Amino acid sequence: MGVVYFLLVAAVLAATNGRSLNVVDTPEPRPMMSRFQDVGPTPFMPFMTGEERDLQDERIVGGVAMEEFEWPFLVLVEIFSPWQDKFMLWCGGSILDSWTVLTAAHCFYGNDIAIIKLASPLQLQDGVMEKVRLNRRNMCPQDGANCTVAGWGKTTEGGSSPELPLKVDVPIVSSDQCSASYEKYMGPESIGPEKLCAGEAEGGEDSCQGDSGGPFMCTCNGVLKQVGIVSYGIGCARAEFPGVYARVSYFNDWIKNNRWSRKAGCPPGIWTC
Repeated sequence: MGVVYFLLVAAVLAATNGRSLNVVDTPEPRPMMSRFQDVGPTPFMPFMTGEERDLQDERIVGGVAMEEFEWPFLVLVEIFSPWQDKFMLWCGGSILDSWTVLTAAHCFYGNDIAIIKLASPLQLQDGVMEKVRLNRRNMCPQDGANCTVAGWGKTTEGGSSPELPLKVDVPIVSSDQCSASYEKYMGPESIGPEKLCAGEAEGGEDSCQGDSGGPFMCTCNGVLKQVGIVSYGIGCARAEFPGVYARVSYFNDWIKNNRWSRKAGCPPGIWTC
């Protein structure tokens, strides 16, 4: 398993209401959102109060340890707070190429998808550190298909995190069924085309806190591809509440258009400025 720890001194580009965020310092997790007044609440996962706080973001329960280099595109993103001079949060991510990593933007701002541009390139090597294959079509995965999520997240709701990444297989849940589960917390038809859901009806297996941004992988036409990004859920591995993932194919154009984005005059290591 290739593990990369990032001190984020690079820019983050997030999908936020159709515009880019240009950030050149290292932001705090979502509680520091007030520092960026132009962002506003996200329609992907709205702000919550009271019992709605059980709707957990940053989210492997019921999993098994991964083999070394099993997913050579999986990385651990550690987020450093310069204001508190320590690491405050971690998320998962997947390698798009030697300069870019795909993760969940709510690890930074409260949204669903982000691209990190690194200050220096990764040294890719077959079987050790590789680029992930992204799913480009909505036809995969089908409802009921078994897919796999992995990460360094907590092994029980509110519990501890493992030193090595774990993985777990979970079946795809239909959007209608998933919407019905979350209706109380997020309103009707809350699971749109930009999301997909997965989990066992009886619970027991799921992603959890610390898995956010990690890849959700399915076999499409015989090829292992990233179909989702760990996003949120109610608790971890609870019955009737599948995990929710950002659907990679929905953001295909956004990823393609912004992955190589770079403005003239930007210093090396800064993607947008």
